[in-house]
Amino acid sequence: MSILSSGKDKILGMFLRQRLNDLLQEVGSVESFAIDTSTHTLAIDLALDDEPTSIHIDVRSYKILEEGGEKYLLLGETSVSKKWMETLVRRHIVGKRFALPAEYADIVERLLG
Repeated sequence: MSILSSGKDKILGMFLRQRLNDLLQEVGSVESFAIDTSTHTLAIDLALDDEPTSIHIDVRSYKILEEGGEKYLLLGETSVSKKWMETLVRRHIVGKRFALPAEYADIVERLLG
């Protein structure tokens, strides 16, 4: 990983961590968030309310897809330190396409791609 991509990954990670914290504000927070755009991987640690320990999530692959002029995020193989949450992630997130808002799709593709 080059110094430039490392810096980009840190800035992108801080931005994505804040967005995820916004989504989780009623149920917990992000303890750490690391992205490696050169290998298309993510590592996330969450502190969720009523969970005695942090939950670790490893996304071993992600990609941006384009179909019919729309862009999507697709998460691949993922593991989670809590079995109940891994079941939910595999059932509802892994392999599913998530539409990227049109106004952000190009920049997200450049940053994550």
